Amino acid sequence: MRENLMKARLQRGEPALGCSLMFPSPQIVEMLGYAGFHWVLLDCEHGSLSLADVEIMCMAADAVGITPIARPKSNAASEIQSVLDRGAQGVQVPHVNTADNARRAVSAVKFGPGAGRGLAAGTRPDRWGLGAKMTDFARTEIMKRHDDWSEGKVTHTAWCLAEARGVTPDQLGELVTANAERLFKLPPK
Repeated sequence: MRENLMKARLQRGEPALGCSLMFPSPQIVEMLGYAGFHWVLLDCEHGSLSLADVEIMCMAADAVGITPIARPKSNAASEIQSVLDRGAQGVQVPHVNTADNARRAVSAVKFGPGAGRGLAAGTRPDRWGLGAKMTDFARTEIMKRHDDWSEGKVTHTAWCLAEARGVTPDQLGELVTANAERLFKLPPK
């Protein structure tokens, strides 16, 4: 199973540096890896990337040891699942502005009862069916980020996610503060 290096760095409290690409170029993905970046965002929503481009760029990311994250064209489950099946190790889901959108997006990356993703053995993340356990990979290594700038910026998205996961406003405030201090090294109050 491929380790999600970006996720591992963040879990250790280390910064993870990356760059967003909106046009097809596996060569630039390789350059980013050689330059010391930890992840690359493949932006299908705003750019000209096709699923074939995403797959080749994920291969380039794998070759240089950086984490490929994809931003699907929409928040539709089929769009989310397609980029994951091409090898993305995480998704930044656009236009999540309700709790139902957040639940649907989370379900789209999960396998099993009550989840929305079907098992596709024999795909890139499954190492073409040659030994990887796809459900373990999806459970432990896939990152999910929801983003919506149309309804009150990131705060609104955070509230939608909190509501979808049953997190209280107080708990959300504590989580946001703790993560901001850890990730951005904010001084204590």
